[in-house]
Amino acid sequence: MIQKTRIKNLQEKMRETALDAFVVTYPADLTYLTEHSAAEGYWLVVSQRGYFILTNKMFEGIFVDMGVARRLMRVRMDFKPLLEDLVKKFRWKKIGFDGEWAPYNLGKYFTDKGFKAFTRYFDDLRMTKDEEEIQKIREACRIAARTVAMAAKKIKPGVSERDLMLFIERAMKDQGAERNSFDLIIGSGPNSAIPHYKTGARKFKNGDAVIVDIGCVWQNYCSDITRTFFVGKNPGALYRKIYSIVERAQKAGVAAVRSGLEGRQIDRVCRELIEKEGMADNFTHGTGHGLGLEIHEAPWVRKNSDNIVKAGSVITIEPGIYLPGKLGVRIEDTVLVGDNGAQILTKP
Repeated sequence: MIQKTRIKNLQEKMRETALDAFVVTYPADLTYLTEHSAAEGYWLVVSQRGYFILTNKMFEGIFVDMGVARRLMRVRMDFKPLLEDLVKKFRWKKIGFDGEWAPYNLGKYFTDKGFKAFTRYFDDLRMTKDEEEIQKIREACRIAARTVAMAAKKIKPGVSERDLMLFIERAMKDQGAERNSFDLIIGSGPNSAIPHYKTGARKFKNGDAVIVDIGCVWQNYCSDITRTFFVGKNPGALYRKIYSIVERAQKAGVAAVRSGLEGRQIDRVCRELIEKEGMADNFTHGTGHGLGLEIHEAPWVRKNSDNIVKAGSVITIEPGIYLPGKLGVRIEDTVLVGDNGAQILTKP
């Protein structure tokens, strides 16, 4: 379904940046405007007065079903001649495109035609979610949170990281998830001290810390949640100490979230608490990131982020401490930003 309000918001930004038209080719931006995820099969050309869909016979049926057949322009393979016809017909002079994501040859074609390259042109449009988007993210988060609770019961000595990952993937799909929102991370024992560990065959042992970092996609929208578990009944003093610091930092970060803050201000809340415990060098990544159609998108919550976190944004808060060769602890929730605080979405 064509999202007319989102197209109008894009047109308003085009007026602010003095553009006659914008050629949308980046898959996530196309999905944002059309809700159609097979985004490599078409371009959307948005002008001040309307829009045109450039596609081929493989995909035209999708748009006919959307009721926008009159806006379709069909071609077998190459969309560029259709675009040139539009430019000529409507006498567009200032045309924009996303220069960061365009493949080299396509970007060169656009620049050779005099089009203006922009970086992350859609970031501020996609950053603030509408109610439909929030509901989709909320459901993706529910699925992930329920699955983490199910996975916790499977964490026992002898179970492998890969075994648990496969169980989680199946459990999320059984609840309606389309796919994982990223490569799931199950890190146990010394592997839990590697923040972006690639899940392997190691089997859980008594005394292990186990990081479970998972997410799924529901109706094109992502979720992200991390929990850290202990294998056995009696966590040692080191695990209890590190877990307590991370838990307090994560809760403080969530409590600090509100509209109008810069990302680095939220990051600082978590980072200062961890620094005061003498663990500054063991918190090696940002506190969080925005998510939506992509698992990582604006706004960014890290120590150099000056982007403003606005009401309606959805972000993660995920501090962690990692002791190489020993253990790691990370706790993460996805939260909805409000004017006066945050709502945790990653609840069963």
